[in-house]
Amino acid sequence: MENMEAKTEDFIPPSENIYDNGFDMKPDSGKVYLKVNGKEENYVNGKEDNYVNGKLCDTEDNAEHQVKIEVEKRTLFYRVSESPPIHLSFLFALQQSVVSIPKCLFIVALIAELTCARDVEYFKAQMFSTTVFLAGICTFCQCTFGVRLPVYQGPMSQYVLPLMALKALPDWQCPSIYTYYQGDDANGTIGNMSLMNISTGIIDSEQPSYEDVHVLPKIRLFQGSLLLAGFIHMLIGLTGVLGYLMRYVGPITVVPTLLLVSIKYASVLVKFCESSWIVSFATLCPCIILAMYLDGKKMPIPVWRPGKGFEIIHYPLHQVLSILIGIAIGWSIAGILTVTNFLSADKDSVEFYSRTDTRQHVIASAPWFYVPYPGQFGPCSFSGGIFITFLVPTIVSVIDSIADYYACARTVKVPPPPAHAINRGIALEGLFSSVAGLFGAGHATTTYGGNIGIIGMTKVASRRVFQVFGAQMVFVAIIGKFTAFFVTVPYAVLGATNIIGGGAFIGLVFSNLCYVDIKSTRNMTIIGIAIMLGLMIPIWSEENIHVFDTGIQELTNTVRILMTSPNFAGMVIACFLDNTVPGTMKERGMIAWLAGGDEEDISEQDYEEGVELYEIPALTKILRQFRISKYIPIFPTFRKMD
Repeated sequence: MENMEAKTEDFIPPSENIYDNGFDMKPDSGKVYLKVNGKEENYVNGKEDNYVNGKLCDTEDNAEHQVKIEVEKRTLFYRVSESPPIHLSFLFALQQSVVSIPKCLFIVALIAELTCARDVEYFKAQMFSTTVFLAGICTFCQCTFGVRLPVYQGPMSQYVLPLMALKALPDWQCPSIYTYYQGDDANGTIGNMSLMNISTGIIDSEQPSYEDVHVLPKIRLFQGSLLLAGFIHMLIGLTGVLGYLMRYVGPITVVPTLLLVSIKYASVLVKFCESSWIVSFATLCPCIILAMYLDGKKMPIPVWRPGKGFEIIHYPLHQVLSILIGIAIGWSIAGILTVTNFLSADKDSVEFYSRTDTRQHVIASAPWFYVPYPGQFGPCSFSGGIFITFLVPTIVSVIDSIADYYACARTVKVPPPPAHAINRGIALEGLFSSVAGLFGAGHATTTYGGNIGIIGMTKVASRRVFQVFGAQMVFVAIIGKFTAFFVTVPYAVLGATNIIGGGAFIGLVFSNLCYVDIKSTRNMTIIGIAIMLGLMIPIWSEENIHVFDTGIQELTNTVRILMTSPNFAGMVIACFLDNTVPGTMKERGMIAWLAGGDEEDISEQDYEEGVELYEIPALTKILRQFRISKYIPIFPTFRKMD
């Protein structure tokens, strides 16, 4: 390079659409581009640029040094607005599906436990199909019409976990399904009935069915309460109230809230991984090696092209499919340990759930087709206590989702979402929470941070992939056999994949601190106190649960739920201290937070795409013709029209 002479024809003009990892290559940027052996390299100097013997010199200072900016490697393999080939889109989406669909099973298991449906397998199958179906539709709509970021909308456990306190109430006690049918059986025929007949609902009895007495009434209470809570959730987005909330809820509030959710989630992951630490690490290690240690490497892949025949291309397939490859390896190891009986076949052993032969009957008994529909479990009922219980996670969900949107934007290298995109995203979450109530799902929908972590690992941020992902989930929900297949994933494999996604997400939570002054003792003390008390208060509350007895059962349950929730306690403390302890807006990070970035440290050049990706192209052109559209919070023209 140093001995090569620059020729006139070697210089090429920069393109307005070229961006190399943050370097703005626009014609007025003052940068010069040289084409060397077919490769573009850019040279930049502070003032006037001149080439002498192929070197870039400063004519003002007559410096003889060369300033070279290396073209950095692209940080994402596929950006948000880019579409991979259809076969790769399918594989990338399948990777997300394998990780996400089993999470739906966890939520369904909680609902079944709460509604006395533990042994009613056909009801759980219907509930599972409903959950996956709604998650798929909501994910597709969120990526297409909502916030328009690659995010997964799945069932929200925060709506279900607090309700487990209801199990202590007499009306929520669950008698054994076998005892129920044996009670009025004079001839003793039902007592000898097989487990399969009872769990599938094939029972010849004159008395009301078990699910009509104990299961469906509880589900119907969830339906009406969730319908109203989801409507309030939707109104928060539609009315633009969120903008006022954001003035008081900043990064100092968001960071402790999300960290406490993640810490609580760790105890759940232990239950999955302890079934076989060997299988967990056999899944985890390949994912880390392929996605992190081999980051930037390309593997040779033989391909065939029409007219060219077979040839070798180099592509980072190992990285973009690292999670899927890790799952395949871990699942194979679990199969080997099952065949050799290394894993215990005892149902009371924790190793039982990492065997590959423990849930084969689920595939056999699953129906081929099932299409969920509104009112499938009967008309809606309403409970004030359950509604109040749902309101708390609704507020927490709004804050969590905002933080997830910001984290996703940072991961995919785009500007933080503007107000209209956030409003649409929150409104859509609320809409589908109400729809979930109509379908009898028993839970709301929310953004999953773990899937954002997977984007960071695989560097595939394509919106099209998540649209295919949503379509896959709808297809899987309707084809019952496919749904059952995902249920058979060993617990240890699920635990390992969630470690990867959850771990990456926790790292993203800390990235919100870039907005605040981390050298400020005030900020660090508030965050520390919020996390500490967020851990301490729930521990004390669980040990002294009787203290919160108000004499009104519904109020007592609500207070108990609030006091035993780490993220709620941390959120309230952090928000109170951040808004009452003296501190400047810039020190608190509120200026950069509300503006979508730090005006000094963050510029357009840090992003791989612009803020226009949040707009709905066809709709925006139409809305610009109507001035009233700038007053509607969910429209892309919101507060942008003159």
